[in-house]
Amino acid sequence: MAYNVFGNAITDATLKALPEYQNKTITRTDRARVAYMKKNADNKDVNARQYVKGLRDKYGSNDSVQCLIYNATGDPVTFVLSHDFQGSLGESPFPITIENGQWGGFLHVSWLFTGSIGGVVYRGKNCYDEECDWFFAWNNPYNKSGYKSTAYVAIHPKGYYSDADWGSMFGTVLSTDVTHSCVWNGCLANGAVGRLDSAVFEGLMIDSHAL
Repeated sequence: MAYNVFGNAITDATLKALPEYQNKTITRTDRARVAYMKKNADNKDVNARQYVKGLRDKYGSNDSVQCLIYNATGDPVTFVLSHDFQGSLGESPFPITIENGQWGGFLHVSWLFTGSIGGVVYRGKNCYDEECDWFFAWNNPYNKSGYKSTAYVAIHPKGYYSDADWGSMFGTVLSTDVTHSCVWNGCLANGAVGRLDSAVFEGLMIDSHAL
């Protein structure tokens, strides 16, 4: 398992060990539902938070965002691309694959006299077996007295962000609030961000039928 993901993958084998799924045909939605139920199981959420806090502590006191994303889609999701509006990825890379039932963690940092504002796209499948791109974005501004922190999430068909209008997207990211959610084509995404100099962003991707 990669060092920047936390928790064991929740697969068909995981569900078959549970009484309620024995002698049952297991679906992607079933795997997603169990992953969501086990979001904080076995201290995986605690371990993920400790990891990104360690990255922050090593980076220092400048503005940054400790980013955590949880996958409860029922299948693995894979990194597609990222975009920096202000700042850049910290020392640790983005998780390449986040298995169903895992947290992924990374640190996004500010530049001189800028905030930490960026986004990342992961690709997975919905309950209809269609590939989708999930966008998670965070905004921790440099001037916190004049600008608010925001979170933004969106879900689109595969490839949507390969030709995105990032200038327009920047305005959209800045216009939301500290929480944001999106439901699209059987998928649901949630995002939330804090307001400290080193804020925490938490994103959730899930099969909407699993709730």
